[in-house]
Amino acid sequence: GGSVMVWGCITSKGMGQLHRINRTMDAKKYCAILIKESLLGTLEGYQLSPQTCVFQQDNDRKHTSKLTQQWF
Repeated sequence: GGSVMVWGCITSKGMGQLHRINRTMDAKKYCAILIKESLLGTLEGYQLSPQTCVFQQDNDRKHTSKLTQQWF
């Protein structure tokens, strides 16, 4: 047995990029996924502006960290 952790998103225009998490994800890795990899790439691919999107997440520690809040 084992487990696989992924990050993904859904937009009004379709499914977003899926990102596999190889190790424990902390706030730094979470922000890297948002900035450099999956989220902004998905928005660009669908020609969506970050300013017009509603971003929802739970209250996990990495989602509410100072680093993450600065990014938003």
